[in-house]
Amino acid sequence: MKLHTSLHLYHVLIEETSGAKLNDPLLSTIEDGYAVNKYDEKAFDINILEEVTNRFKELIKTDTKVTTYPDEERENYRYWESMNYVIPCGGIHVDNLNEIDDADIEITHKKKAISVKIILK
Repeated sequence: MKLHTSLHLYHVLIEETSGAKLNDPLLSTIEDGYAVNKYDEKAFDINILEEVTNRFKELIKTDTKVTTYPDEERENYRYWESMNYVIPCGGIHVDNLNEIDDADIEITHKKKAISVKIILK
């Protein structure tokens, strides 16, 4: 739940900081203790990620609500919403960003892709 929500949060913060709507990540995976989103290197300027990481770390200390809800017209279709951002997602999430607690962020840029790895502490 923490990692899944973290991926969504980081994604929307990239959008907010870059001012552009991102396509879905090339790869999104959750493993034991960490999660990774991989983006095409042309999706955004990698130089914004320090700012995004700082904002992420600030937000996970706040009392910011996360809600999930069903689509009224499509059965088995759900949404994730926080900070006025909405993402279609049927996964399980925390109820509040402060439940994420603390995380490290590792950024790598290779093979024409930018990977964002979120590691829970």
